[in-house]
Amino acid sequence: MRPHIFFFVLATTLICSSLQCTAATLGRDDSRTVTFLATADLQGQLEPSSSKNGTHPSKVVGGISRIASLIKQIKAESSHPVVVLTAGDDLMGRYFNHFAGKAITKLLDTAGYNIFALGNHEFDSGPGILSEALEEAHFSILCSDLNIKNSALAGTCKQSLIKQYGDIRIGYFSLMTPEFPYVTNGGDVSLNGSTFQVAQKMVTTLKQQNVDIVVAVTHIGIDLDRKLAATTKGIDIIIGGHSHDYPEATGNINNTLIVNGGEKGQLWCDWMCLLTAPKSCYQILPATLLSRYWNQSRKIPSQQNS
Repeated sequence: MRPHIFFFVLATTLICSSLQCTAATLGRDDSRTVTFLATADLQGQLEPSSSKNGTHPSKVVGGISRIASLIKQIKAESSHPVVVLTAGDDLMGRYFNHFAGKAITKLLDTAGYNIFALGNHEFDSGPGILSEALEEAHFSILCSDLNIKNSALAGTCKQSLIKQYGDIRIGYFSLMTPEFPYVTNGGDVSLNGSTFQVAQKMVTTLKQQNVDIVVAVTHIGIDLDRKLAATTKGIDIIIGGHSHDYPEATGNINNTLIVNGGEKGQLWCDWMCLLTAPKSCYQILPATLLSRYWNQSRKIPSQQNS
């Protein structure tokens, strides 16, 4: 039986809370359960900001301190492993420019991030500055489709990552936007193949190492994420960035679940999925209600989208 995977994604436009896909209905085995927390395109937005989404009134949302507090809360309340990821484009803006990326890296580290997939904006000041910004990071850095051999990033990031969580063995890889050569300052760093060829190669490599789940942390945009799922066999989960989207329903193409981390971490999206029978349940809520409904074990009345 495939593992139960629960997802909690930091996003910009929605909060999605589980309805009927509770731990009880899934018959959860904590040794085969993982919680994912993910963001994308924080863009150096470390302070809270005002946001109005849909019919919700304007609220002060986001900020690295809020993100860190929610990560801490979920980890404290979880009886199974919690993995925190970012799909890139975090190292930019005034804090990046003033502190050469080191302040943002330190705050992501302190907040509890575990896996960082590079985005194009990480390279805006060149690989040298990026390498220095990442040199004291404790999280794992992915750059699966980048040729870094002769650059300052050599030895800094990995083509793939395999982690064991209880009885679950999960393999991770990343993908960079194909526009990388034209939209940033890559210097001696280049793409090492086409997006889909690299993806299929990484899936094959990870499957050969007996992973149960393959996770692609991508910075290619939602449209290419969907094409990736349609054309590449073996990816279980795509956690995407770059296009700043957050779909109101989890994508499911060829049994690949697709989510996108939005931008600037303004709101939090919370949802659960059972991989053996993917079915998504959603409710839109403002981020300020998270503590309340988390304490209620996420049992909130809502309508189901499937």
